Amino acid sequence: MKSNYEQKLIEERLNVYPKLWKTVSLLNKSTLRIKFKESRIDEHLRFVLSELNGWYEDNGLTLSKDAYGRFTRLCSSIDSHLKADVLNNEAALKGLRRRVWQLRQNLRADVQLERIAPRQAAIEPEEPD
Repeated sequence: MKSNYEQKLIEERLNVYPKLWKTVSLLNKSTLRIKFKESRIDEHLRFVLSELNGWYEDNGLTLSKDAYGRFTRLCSSIDSHLKADVLNNEAALKGLRRRVWQLRQNLRADVQLERIAPRQAAIEPEEPD
């Protein structure tokens, strides 16, 4: 029975995770740079946070415990940046990109595209340029 439940959960995740993946893609390095240079970073982050919250309302139950933790840390980071107005240089955006990478790693593990060892999940890789 457990394997049937797990298979159905993975299938549901495969249905709903692509929209989340696409939404966090709005936080990629080049888009953030452009929005920063256009002085539209706050507007962009508000939009992304709104999209993330909307996705969560409809699909939050599909997140694993680990992915939920990564998701909430990403949303909290965006919210903190907006409230503190600390995105005064491009280097400050690197933390957001790291949160995206961490969430994506968990999403892939949730649909069994990769396995994350507990110790490996805590290691943060260097971000590629």
